[in-house]
Amino acid sequence: MGCTSDGCGLPAAAPPYGGDCGTRRTLTGDWGGARNSLASSGIVFQGDVTQIYQGVASGGVRQTWNYAAHGDYLLLTDFDKLAGVKGLSLMIRAEHRMGEFIARDAGVILPPALHATTPVPDSNDLIITNFLFTQNVNENVTVLFGKLDTLDGDRNPFASGRGKTGFMHTSIVEPISGIPTVPFSTLGAGVILSVDGNPFAQFLVLNGTDTTTTAGFDELFENGVALVGAVNLPSNFGGKLGIHTLSGAWNSGTFNSIRQDPRVILPIVPLRTTDDSWVLWYSGSQFLSQDPTNPMKGWGLFGRFGVAKGQTSPIEYFGNAGVGGASPIRGRDEDQWGIGWFYSRNTNEFGPVATNALGIGNFSTGVEIFYNYAVTPHFKVTPDLQIIMPDPTFEEQKASLQAQSEKINARFTRLWIPGRRKYIACESYRLGFRWQELGEFEEAVNSFQRAIDAYDGQRPRKSKDSKAAFQVVAACHNHIGMIYLEVNEFPAATKRFTEAIKLRRELKRLFPEDRENQVYLGGALCNIGLATKSLSGILFML
Repeated sequence: MGCTSDGCGLPAAAPPYGGDCGTRRTLTGDWGGARNSLASSGIVFQGDVTQIYQGVASGGVRQTWNYAAHGDYLLLTDFDKLAGVKGLSLMIRAEHRMGEFIARDAGVILPPALHATTPVPDSNDLIITNFLFTQNVNENVTVLFGKLDTLDGDRNPFASGRGKTGFMHTSIVEPISGIPTVPFSTLGAGVILSVDGNPFAQFLVLNGTDTTTTAGFDELFENGVALVGAVNLPSNFGGKLGIHTLSGAWNSGTFNSIRQDPRVILPIVPLRTTDDSWVLWYSGSQFLSQDPTNPMKGWGLFGRFGVAKGQTSPIEYFGNAGVGGASPIRGRDEDQWGIGWFYSRNTNEFGPVATNALGIGNFSTGVEIFYNYAVTPHFKVTPDLQIIMPDPTFEEQKASLQAQSEKINARFTRLWIPGRRKYIACESYRLGFRWQELGEFEEAVNSFQRAIDAYDGQRPRKSKDSKAAFQVVAACHNHIGMIYLEVNEFPAATKRFTEAIKLRRELKRLFPEDRENQVYLGGALCNIGLATKSLSGILFML
């Protein structure tokens, strides 16, 4: 999504393959000379496997540890060397994942280890995410076209790297507000303009829909187009390089849900239909120490800040900042280190479905600390600590409601006391509604059921108090049915809607002039129709 001085998805130069196992940069070496021969002919193969053992040590949804792995395989072809076609090259990237990620266990939507969820979080298949041609028109203009993934777009020298040898948390590795305005992997074309060999401006035209698992031609521009632009502004502070990238994107597609993406772990969340999406962000880095032989090697400060259209993006705005880069320890030239802070503000469009599934609040913030130790140039080990802090107001609300629930439970005795039954029913209904708003469905069902139990064994009578009481009981059955409907428990939902309909019909018989009750009866009938239709669909598929 914006690019820095090392290009935008361009093939890298072949590393030296010689040397013994402890010093060479690749595990398998030069293949008896064949690898160097292929490289001199313009064909370079690169591959790596990242293995991740990561767990929730405290807090979250559950304390557990999981193993995940990611394989990344690149075939780079220089057609100038291979066939004499000046400036033309091809990069093919195939990748796959294995094992289990811990985002759901940690109770977060942004993966603590991005590489554990790419290219597709629910598949182990080998997937081609890049089939990208680049053509150097001249020293200042490069054209690219094909299938490309956008994960390398913002190559901040201290906070990128696809989560392999640097920071792992998605909030630091990439500009997360770009989801889903900028698809993860899709067809597109673009141009890179350079000044003195350094990219100055980039512009991409992308298919508006993510097509990670397909070639993308059948979906090409079927749901709009995505336009992505970036401008790089270098700086010189204290004689050290700084890079400042201003980027923006607009997607003309129609959005009616927040869908699955490897960069954010969510169920499919329905949205109000929205006709376009946009995102703006800044990415900056400032070297504090530079290698005199390699200006892009060193350590320094970094920061990103972005904002997106909240009706379509799961992350409305975000920020990260920190320090890191090449190790300053003498003799540890291959090591990397970093300390980073991140913040993300979730969209208000989530509603109770996502909050129930993941226990998320309005925002999340945290800190990541890592040290990437190079045992050899091709074998590296990274201890990584993340402290992730969810929205405290979300937890405070749950604690307050829990205290109120315990207070009501303590009074669920001696229901013959005047006013006690009505108090328990009304307060339990109110608490159930609040729990439902927070997405805590189990607590909501318990509260609604407590209100129902307060009138267990009784039937409506032709009195004002009885009418008010059983309107609450009918509403509780309906709310429980709606909860079961949201979590696809259709038989249980049907049972609750049936109880609500029975009570509403009895109230209609006793109070035929009550228009409000008739409206609620109509709503319960519609709800049971939805539940029955959904259940029939499941039985048909079986």
